[in-house]
Amino acid sequence: MNKFKKIGLSALCGSLASVSAVNAGSIEVTGSALVTYTTLSGQVTGNPIGMATGLTFTGNGELDGGQTFSVVVANTDKEAYSSAHIKLNTNSAGTFKLSSAEGGAGIGGYDDNMPTAWEEVWDTGITTNANFQKGVSLSTNISWKSPKIGGTTFQIAYAPANDGDQTNKKGISGIDSNFGSGYGVVLDTGTADGAINFFVGGSRTELDNKIQPNKEDLSGEHEEAVVGLQFKFGPVALGGQ
Repeated sequence: MNKFKKIGLSALCGSLASVSAVNAGSIEVTGSALVTYTTLSGQVTGNPIGMATGLTFTGNGELDGGQTFSVVVANTDKEAYSSAHIKLNTNSAGTFKLSSAEGGAGIGGYDDNMPTAWEEVWDTGITTNANFQKGVSLSTNISWKSPKIGGTTFQIAYAPANDGDQTNKKGISGIDSNFGSGYGVVLDTGTADGAINFFVGGSRTELDNKIQPNKEDLSGEHEEAVVGLQFKFGPVALGGQ
C-alpha cells in the first residue's frame, strides 16, 4: 500500500550551510492510493466510484548543538501542491514553524479535531457549506509552540497579511485585501495517557475598509474561536467542540 524510499538531501544541506553545519539529513517519500464508493440518500450520485493518490516528502536532520529540523511537502491527487512547512525543533525553547498552504498553525489545526473512524463527515461526499475557523492558517505564517509541560502546550501564530495567499520565496502576495495582519493562540492540555484532551483557542485579524472603500463598511476586527473536549476509553473515543 505504502512505499518508502530514501534519497540524499544534499540540496537542503547545502542551503543550510550558511546558517549552521548539518550533521545528518535525509528525505523520505511516502505514497498512498485510495478507492472509495459513496452513496448519498435522496441525491443524484452519478458515478459513485472515486480514487485519489498522494505523495508526501518528509526531510529531517540535525544542526550543531543537537537541535533538529524537518521539512514536509505534501502533494494531493494529480500532483496538486497542497501544504508545506519548515520546522525547527529547539532543545528547550519550543518549536518554530513556517507554514504555507493549509499549514494548520494556530486554530487552523483545530478546525475539526473530533474523533473519526476514517475521514470527517463533511469530507465524504456530504456538502454542508460549513464555515470552519481557520485563523491565519490559510496564509503563509510563522508560529511558535511551547515545549509540553505536564501535558500542556501553548501555541501562537502570526501572518503579516492574512489574505489567504501562500507567497513564494523572495516574493510578496500583492493582494488588495480588506484583511490586514492576524494572529492566533491555542492552549492544548490533557492527561499524560491521552484519555482526556481539552483545547481552546482564538484568532483576530485586522480589517480595513480603506483598502477597498467601495465595499461595505467594516467595523471592528475579524475574530474566530474554538473550544473542544475529547475522552478516550480504549478503542472508543467521544468528543465535542
